Formats: sequence, C-alpha cells, structure tokens
Amino acid sequence: MKQPREILGPYELLRRIDAGGMAEVFHARLRTPSGFSREVALKRLFPHVADDRELLSLFQLESQVLASVNHPGVPQVFDFGSQDGTWFIAMEYVEGLTAAELWRAGASKGDPMPMPVSVAIALQVCEALHHVHERFAQGRHLAIVHRDVTPQNILVNGDGVTKLIDFGVAQWADTALPPRVRGTFAYMAPEQARGEPVDRRADIFAIGVMLYELTTGLRLFGGGSQVDTLNAVAE
Repeated sequence: MKQPREILGPYELLRRIDAGGMAEVFHARLRTPSGFSREVALKRLFPHVADDRELLSLFQLESQVLASVNHPGVPQVFDFGSQDGTWFIAMEYVEGLTAAELWRAGASKGDPMPMPVSVAIALQVCEALHHVHERFAQGRHLAIVHRDVTPQNILVNGDGVTKLIDFGVAQWADTALPPRVRGTFAYMAPEQARGEPVDRRADIFAIGVMLYELTTGLRLFGGGSQVDTLNAVAE
C-alpha cells in the first residue's frame, strides 16, 4: 500500500532532494483551499538544530538574504515560517543537476568538463554573486557574502541556466553571530579557513577553485583528511 506523503502546513512533501548537517531539502507542492498549486523546494530545519539559537539565527538570516535578492541566478523565496515548531523556507524549485554531479560524471571517465561549459557556468555564478554583493537596502550596503560557493551549491537546468543555492552560512552587515569557520573547507579562502573576517573576495576565491576543478577534472585542495584540507587552504 502506498504510504501517504508527509504534510507540512500547506505543503505536500513529494521527495527528499538532499540533506546536510542543519536541514533537509524536499521537492514539495503548495496546495491552497482555493485549488492553487505550485511546486517548490522546501528546506526544513532539523528539530535538534532549531534548539540552537545561533543555528536558528543562520536559518532565519538565509531567508532574509534570499528575500533581499531579485536575480535570475538566485532562487526566489516564497515563504518562511514554522509549523508546529518546525522551521522551513519555501523557494523556487529548479529541475537540474548540480555542477558537482556534472563534474563527477566527467571525472569518472577521465574527461573534464568542456572549457566553454565550465566558463559559462562560472560566468553565470559571477553575475549572480555580483548582484548579491552589490545589494543595498534603504540606502545601506548589505555586504552579503555567500561563504559556501561550491559545485554542490550550483544548479544547472536542462537549458544551461545556472542557479546559486544554499545561503545557509551567508553573512551580511547586520550579522551579529560569533566568528566560526563555516563552509566547505576545500573551497574556502585562506582567511575564511583561519576564522578571520571575510568579504566578497572569499566568494571570488571559491569561484576560482571551482573553475579550476571543472576545467581540469582534478581537486585543487583535498585528498587527505578534513583537517589536512583546512590546513592546506589556510597556509
């Protein structure tokens, strides 16, 4: 017998797409009493994470950052809130593969991604990041930094359109959280790996690492333990 799908408020969870340390992402469908329906990507915070004030603040900040951005290279946010103590963000659903999946498909055959494709992906990410980095609100520069630009956080649809996703560790000018080394070690700028303050240059560094990997099929940092990777980046 087919199991009924899980419901979260007005959202029907169709399938789980991905999960990380803080949250899981579902392909979901919004249903309203009027009959309106829309497919969304729904990011749901794990219950144990919601008990951590700092991590909950990061999740709330992610929704604020997404809501402040209006660019085709960044998914739109539709909803943010909690249902019976479960926090969620509903955003634009993008059908496609991550740049990491495309990279692995080529690397497994010893065939790096064609240069024009790699550059096209990187250029679109640069355009999205430039928009994010230049965001102002009420005459004030928001100074948003993504801090986790990786192939895993870049979606490419069937038409080659690229979306930068997962602003879960982003910061901006109003961030009042204690400094932490957050992000993916192999794509961090050295100052980020050392736990120092970062600005947009950390995101630009990450794009350079990503472009190297996509075009060569090789990892720039990594191959050892996480600690080895972090030390290699920091040095």
